Amino acid sequence: MKNMIYHRVPRKYHLHWDCLRYSIVVSVHNDCIRTFKTIPMTSPWVQGIREAHCPDPLFCTFHPDLQGEFFGFGSCIRKTHVHRDYTEFIIALPQIRKDTGLTCQECGGTGEHDVPLRNCIHCHGTGKKIKDDWDTAYLITSNLSLMLNTIEACEETSTTESQLATLSALSQRCEKGSSVSGVFGADLMDVLRTDPKMVSLMLLPNVTDAMITANQHMMGPRWEMGLIGTSLEEGHLAFNSGSEGRGLNLSGTIDEPGRGCRFSSHNIDTPAQALTIIAGIASLVGQLTIHASGQTAATS
Repeated sequence: MKNMIYHRVPRKYHLHWDCLRYSIVVSVHNDCIRTFKTIPMTSPWVQGIREAHCPDPLFCTFHPDLQGEFFGFGSCIRKTHVHRDYTEFIIALPQIRKDTGLTCQECGGTGEHDVPLRNCIHCHGTGKKIKDDWDTAYLITSNLSLMLNTIEACEETSTTESQLATLSALSQRCEKGSSVSGVFGADLMDVLRTDPKMVSLMLLPNVTDAMITANQHMMGPRWEMGLIGTSLEEGHLAFNSGSEGRGLNLSGTIDEPGRGCRFSSHNIDTPAQALTIIAGIASLVGQLTIHASGQTAATS
């Protein structure tokens, strides 16, 4: 199997962000649909996920292949369209932070903090008691990582398009248990290297919008929204997921032409932080897929 750091690998899947449906979309090449091997319930991957989230009832039903309407545990990865070359799956982000309708006991319903001009840290200024429901978010990161890792094990596809990015995410209920990692392919890295101004002015603002939209949908509006952002400075691409010191960086620089580069996250503790970053990656990859298509059309 070719290493994406050193080779352009025929595309097996690509991502994009659907801002209207608050969803990550995975388009899987139909060659992979045909060669995808059914995952048995006895698989170490499947058993590991079940053990990590037992006794959560969401992890009881399992769809083992890409032929049906759903993939993985539950129904959070759903097939939506079958095109000539790709089959599209959608993953709708959950609303994690929910208003119970009860008055916040910490601030008495004022939404105010003891410190002037600060919101209550318990209700985030709403005045209502809130409850965080993490189960579906863990379900999504578990399923998405299982899906993409299994697709990467499929045989090479027949397409001439190259894989722009691969990713994987942990889904453990512990500190740093939602880490995100992967590889940006040579074509993506070459765009960052050769046209950083275009990337910074035209692409990264949309990536930041995707991350803010995703996080706000999951967690509601909070002061940390101002910390969510992206940057491309001096050859380093960085995503900030909303809290200081929590984000994603390249494991190298963009200086070498024709080379891919690994990326990894730091201090990502929750699936909300992971999915915020993944929404940003999906936005970047989706935009570059359109950019590459436009360049091909212009030269053909």
